[in-house]
Amino acid sequence: MFAQKKKSKFFVVTDNRYNITGELCPAGNGHGEWNSPIVTGQFEQHESLPCAYILERSTHSLFLQPTNGEASTLVEGFMAKDITSIRNVFKINENSFLGTLDDDNCEFFKYDKSTQNVTRFSHPIPDTGNMGDMSHMLLQTLATYNESEQKIAISYYSYPLIIIRDTDGNIKYTIQMEKSLPHYTGNAEADPHLYFKAIKSDDKYIYALYSPDEQSTNDYILVFSWSGDAVAKYAISPAMDFAVDSNGKRFVAIDDETGLCVEYRW
Repeated sequence: MFAQKKKSKFFVVTDNRYNITGELCPAGNGHGEWNSPIVTGQFEQHESLPCAYILERSTHSLFLQPTNGEASTLVEGFMAKDITSIRNVFKINENSFLGTLDDDNCEFFKYDKSTQNVTRFSHPIPDTGNMGDMSHMLLQTLATYNESEQKIAISYYSYPLIIIRDTDGNIKYTIQMEKSLPHYTGNAEADPHLYFKAIKSDDKYIYALYSPDEQSTNDYILVFSWSGDAVAKYAISPAMDFAVDSNGKRFVAIDDETGLCVEYRW
């Protein structure tokens, strides 16, 4: 699945050769239409149909969307659950959801549907209390979930940092790509460097799209085990996003300049 800009539907579904096989999530404000959806990266088979979990950010609602275009099913609505805005969310079981918020502090949260209890977890980053109005910009994250490992990996846009948590919210492993974390002060806060652009996973590995510094002519896809061990590093042209085809042993990246799909094999 790929997002598309300025189209009547937000997403397209393609086959392995990038031929479009369907379009999903018509844009609009009417019944069955979407305002600001995001694909969470979690998929499952439902009634023999492959389905994607899609978060409608405007209503803080999680849906299960068949990739053949059939009507979506509401999984959970979070608006009245003391959760004001969501950046990432994953269904762990019938009663539990994990994710990160999109409020001032962008905290990690766990929601228990049976009790409607929301537990928030602080960031493992120094000086978060001194960021003031910049906290939302600096603490935004991306996330990916591994059902078999029961772990979630969270990367930061503005820090060279990946945190691996278990489904209770405990930090199990920390991956830090630089010797020290940046301390944002003064003008640096207005335009922080974008370290991690995207993060994906499969049952064995975490894959992260990383930009080391402004002078680098390459981006890198970094591969880690779910125990936080470094596995591989692949140099690619600067990209805005990517997908992983583990069976086909390839990455498909969306080129920063052209917006075209570029295939890399390993």
